[in-house]
Amino acid sequence: MSGAGCSNENNLNRLALEKSPYLLQHATNPVDWYPWGEEAFAKAQSEDKPIFLSVGYSTCHCLKALEDHAKKGLLSADKSQVAGEDCWHKCALQLSRSYEADFGGFSMAPKFPQPTNFNFLFHLYDKEKDTERGLQCLEMCLHTLKKMAYGGIHDHVNEGFARYSVDERWHVPHFEKMLYDQAQLTVSYCDAYVVTKDEFFADVAKDILSYVSKDLSHELGGFYCAQDADSYPYEGALHKMEGAFCVWEYDEIRNLLDEETNGIKHSDVVIFHYNVKEKGNVSLAQDPHKELKNKNILSCFDSYESTARKFNISIVLLKEILEKSHKVLYEERQKRPKPDTDTKILTSWNGLMISGFAKAGFVLKNQSYINRAILAANFIKKFLYSEEDKFLFRCCYKGDTGQISQTSSPIAGFLDDYAFLIRGLLDLYESSLDADWLQWAETLQETQNALFWDETNAGYFSSSSLDKSILLRSKEEDYLIDQDGVEPCGNSVSVHNLIRLSTYLHRNDLREKAGETLACFSERLKMFPIALPEMTSALMLYHNFPTQVFIAGPTEDNSTQALLDVVRSRFMPGRILAVADGPGGRAGLLYRRIETLHRLKPIEGRAAAYVCRNFTCSLPVTEPAELATSLDDASRKAAHWVRSQHPELFNHRECDPPVELFFPPITYNENSNVTESDLQSAISKNQVSDAILINNLLKAKSIDIAETTKQSLLELLCFNNSEDLLPEEFIEERWFKQSSRLREKQRKTWKDGSLADEIFISMENPSAEAYSAMIQGLAKFNHASRAHHLFEEAQAKGLVDLDTYNAIIKVAPFLKENTDLSRHYFSLLLPNVPFEEFMETTYNKLVPNVYVPEPSVMKEVIKQIELNGAIEHIPRIWSDMIVFNHNNREDLIAYILAVMVDNVVPEGSELVEKFSKIGLDIYTSIDGQAEDKYNSVKFTGDMLGKIMILLLRNSDFENASLVMHKLIHQHQKIVGVPSFDALDLFVDHCIINKTPSRAIECIQYASDSGFPDVLGLGVKLNEKLTLDEGHLNRLSKCVNIKIR
Repeated sequence: MSGAGCSNENNLNRLALEKSPYLLQHATNPVDWYPWGEEAFAKAQSEDKPIFLSVGYSTCHCLKALEDHAKKGLLSADKSQVAGEDCWHKCALQLSRSYEADFGGFSMAPKFPQPTNFNFLFHLYDKEKDTERGLQCLEMCLHTLKKMAYGGIHDHVNEGFARYSVDERWHVPHFEKMLYDQAQLTVSYCDAYVVTKDEFFADVAKDILSYVSKDLSHELGGFYCAQDADSYPYEGALHKMEGAFCVWEYDEIRNLLDEETNGIKHSDVVIFHYNVKEKGNVSLAQDPHKELKNKNILSCFDSYESTARKFNISIVLLKEILEKSHKVLYEERQKRPKPDTDTKILTSWNGLMISGFAKAGFVLKNQSYINRAILAANFIKKFLYSEEDKFLFRCCYKGDTGQISQTSSPIAGFLDDYAFLIRGLLDLYESSLDADWLQWAETLQETQNALFWDETNAGYFSSSSLDKSILLRSKEEDYLIDQDGVEPCGNSVSVHNLIRLSTYLHRNDLREKAGETLACFSERLKMFPIALPEMTSALMLYHNFPTQVFIAGPTEDNSTQALLDVVRSRFMPGRILAVADGPGGRAGLLYRRIETLHRLKPIEGRAAAYVCRNFTCSLPVTEPAELATSLDDASRKAAHWVRSQHPELFNHRECDPPVELFFPPITYNENSNVTESDLQSAISKNQVSDAILINNLLKAKSIDIAETTKQSLLELLCFNNSEDLLPEEFIEERWFKQSSRLREKQRKTWKDGSLADEIFISMENPSAEAYSAMIQGLAKFNHASRAHHLFEEAQAKGLVDLDTYNAIIKVAPFLKENTDLSRHYFSLLLPNVPFEEFMETTYNKLVPNVYVPEPSVMKEVIKQIELNGAIEHIPRIWSDMIVFNHNNREDLIAYILAVMVDNVVPEGSELVEKFSKIGLDIYTSIDGQAEDKYNSVKFTGDMLGKIMILLLRNSDFENASLVMHKLIHQHQKIVGVPSFDALDLFVDHCIINKTPSRAIECIQYASDSGFPDVLGLGVKLNEKLTLDEGHLNRLSKCVNIKIR
């Protein structure tokens, strides 16, 4: 609703009196806006009019672009103002399917950082370090974080990260910078540093915190929300442009960076490293408004190492040149008109940033970061917290003179304000070891429980029970309302907080609330854990109690600090840390809650560490090396440590049976006296070099080996490419060397002429197993052409098994002679192996990481599902069809609908609901297409009828009515008609729902469409429902017979 008083932009509406930057932006709108509050609600109620709600925030480029097109409402508000183990395995699988391997990230363009994915993947890696899945989780995190740090989404000059990238290479950002991104990415890069000890990640974390301190900080401690994407390209410009503050022309780089080091021009280094081009490095596809023409975004598509090789300099010198160049460019940028800063201070995002500074301070052992987190926490306590009521407020503002101001009616805190701040305070406690922060966290958790807990269904509502302006309280388990996306959802963070607090304070009631919240979200966690990675991480923490580390000793004592250094160097998600410095020390609260803390004492004047897992505590240790051994995952590290320190204890074999792991390793040389048993032993232990040497020794002595041993040796050599496993003892240390091998995806690395080739060639009649070993090895190490040649040879002899098919599919895309091989082999397998075996050993392993099925192959998969009655796979196939963009294929849609309709699922089966959702997905995606879209899918009557049947089987009468409405009112555009069964079922549900008018409309449609048994529908309706005179007259006209 708009008033008459705002007729042009020179007049101000009532938003001019507000504090929010977003609301102030709309103070000149020709609309009689009201801010969120009782005045607006009272006016709407008195005039019996609905509320037109505008939601946004001040730095949003897209909203401002819309405003430029339509400055046309009553109310304006500021937007910023128990499952089990299979869930986290499913989440990892879903993330791996969405992972983009070249540049990292979990989607194609546009790409968002999504730190909640990193939180989950790092957690699962820590839980499953010694598995292939764990290594893959680590690879996805580290590769993505490195590519982001090198990319244009990272501001290499002013520091910090932009909100997202419009392309898949992290090159062209949406230049807006959000506080929540800086906060969460700080934690992600700190986690990466702790896991890898690679200073690259620590440097990026420091870069982010430097940006926040410079550009998003109030002097009293609060953090501002965001920095705008748009700015004026030069003083006096009439219009702002996106990215104007950040981009560079080629000549600017050349002229500004005129310094040289060792005869190397700094401009040459920057131009090469950041891909700077004379005509700009932004493609037209990424610049639809032509604001970046001839401009360059600094973005490195390789690495420090490649640039250092290019200029034949050390990486240290390269970084010095880049740092000097960044300073020059920074000074130049400060001369440009700066983008606006949204100086609103949000409690929730400040909570996230407190976590960032606190974690960085602890991990990097930087007290200034911890002090900055303390300053921010005190700011919130002073300006955004009511000590009397124990309530939080949503936000406050920087006034015109820099003072902190608040609206006349402060906005009460939402769920995420409490949850994010509590997380920040827990992290701050662990970095500062001051239990006062833990005490405040507990107080806020009590308030959160009182204001937001859903007493009926468990979990937390988003809004407070005290906010009477909210008529319908939502909760994130309602689909599409919220998820763990660019920010985690409040319920996900709350579960983490509840588990940590319950462990710290021995409060089982809080743990019970965590379990009830997880149960509330259980269906979503089971079906779509990828939507809730942060909560899936909390689920892992719930099922696997956090590791607890208690250090008894004065906090500032050197021995205490030495033990703390060990803890800060270990990645332990959800870890509980406390320093027992006496009841009168900083841990006083814990002494009052944890009785056993009184019994933890230093040992002989030295700090002692106690490590507890699953309610069992280790013996106290005083040496950092002993604590490191105790903390490291798995007792095998402890055994190896003992073995390395005391080898004399293991020179005998008195155990029965012998523990071979502790035998002294056997060293072979050319003079060793060996037997075939020694060869078999080396093969069983994956000792490739030893196996090769023993084989050669046996060959030199003309000792023949059994065919079974020869086959085992061939398999070992093929699987490992005749190379030993990387020598590092533990997988987290092995990652660095292994990752370089993983990157060689399309380069042939098979060792031609190796012992594997020799053994295979020596076989007069190679078996199916021998062919399989060779083909799998050649495929694994990318010798595609020879793998294909051997496959054809084996196929001609009838010696091809399922594993061989899978191996050849992997390399088929790299064969120049036949681009259709993947499809060919996939199609060959489908009818020739049991379908469940095909899904488990081929489809699930290869799709989509190795092969994306073409529509014709997908149709064959659906056909086999139908023939084998394996309809439980339909939801997975539909999900893949969406990902592969096959959901715009009319033939596939028709086929999958037919299979779902023809295979009636028993009532109560979860497939009923899943099929209904697929039907609704199909309807909404087609209905939402632009009519002129190239190759768009057109509704058919049969298609809509089948969708209606699926919906009605799930009792989704309202959506089925929408489909029926489209059939009736757009019948001239729709080819064909639905089945009579669909119309009959719809009439049945009209009777159930007592909606005779809808039933009569359906019967009229059936009559107009020429169905013969229209009278039967009318009679049934008249018998089952009591119709009034109007209904009877309309029904009689439909069936051409008077019905009474």
